[in-house]
Amino acid sequence: MSKVIYELILSHDGKYSVSVKSDDPLALQAALPLAKRLQAGLSEVDESPSLTPPIRQPRAPQPDLQRPQVPLCGVHSTPMTQVQGKHGPFWSCHERTLDGSWCSYRPTRAGTESPASRFSPAKEAANV
Repeated sequence: MSKVIYELILSHDGKYSVSVKSDDPLALQAALPLAKRLQAGLSEVDESPSLTPPIRQPRAPQPDLQRPQVPLCGVHSTPMTQVQGKHGPFWSCHERTLDGSWCSYRPTRAGTESPASRFSPAKEAANV
């Protein structure tokens, strides 16, 4: 008894091929009409867009407009980390100073004056 192997190859780019393998030349001759019908059937289906998946273009990353700008520490010039405190979120520098304590730099909030201008000696002298 001879063994006949039909092989159908479909690739991602929409190309296809049909091949027949057998040890017996007579069985191979008998298998060729079926291979030709398979090839013809594939060429009819080739017009259908369902065989080839759509090519998807990579999407450009969308800028995150909701995310606030990360401030830099005025002492260490490193990006600060937003931390949730008991009175709400705040920006914190996670570096240590030369004496080993945590950095106490706090960036100014939008709409408020800087801490340096709040306690300037000129204002203190004017209030006296």
